[in-house]
Amino acid sequence: MINDAVKQNFETLQHAVKNGRILLMECKRKKDGEVVNLVCVTNFDGKEISMLPVAEMMTGDPYEDYYPPNPNGGFYEE
Repeated sequence: MINDAVKQNFETLQHAVKNGRILLMECKRKKDGEVVNLVCVTNFDGKEISMLPVAEMMTGDPYEDYYPPNPNGGFYEE
């Protein structure tokens, strides 16, 4: 089940897309040092622009990397 924090981040992303306040930013992941691309929501307070990361872009083939959900519960697995 998708948790409330993820749902809230998705709603924030939807709102930002509608208002043109998203960007793609290259960052270095702390846990393994890999350079990744993040989708970020931008905010401007009149002085500074801040960026809130909401998603990491996939670099592999999602059809090879993930199992889709099964409507009857769980996931389809090979």
